Amino acid sequence: MSTPDYTAKPLEVNNLDELISLEPQIVKRINITPNGGLLFMADPLRLLKEINVNLSPEATRLLEERLGSQDLAENSLKRLYDDFKKDDPDNKEVSIIINGIIPKEIHHHA
Repeated sequence: MSTPDYTAKPLEVNNLDELISLEPQIVKRINITPNGGLLFMADPLRLLKEINVNLSPEATRLLEERLGSQDLAENSLKRLYDDFKKDDPDNKEVSIIINGIIPKEIHHHA
């Protein structure tokens, strides 16, 4: 399986509203990328760059904030990214399907 070509239509994301409106397209790109779910879990910012999602510094900061910037900086799966990228997606016992990239706010009702 070859990696889809995203060079024809880069997605430019400058703020949270654009990130939210483009989320379905971004999720689709992640999920059609071989091992995309694993790659996103390992290093979301690297994968977004590879699938031609261009985040402005502000959008990057907002996404890191939503995902937990400390977790991204210290993510121990980052070192596995290249291994996930090499793995044959058709030979996996586990696959990950991404449904969204922005964690939804949890509201507690009393």
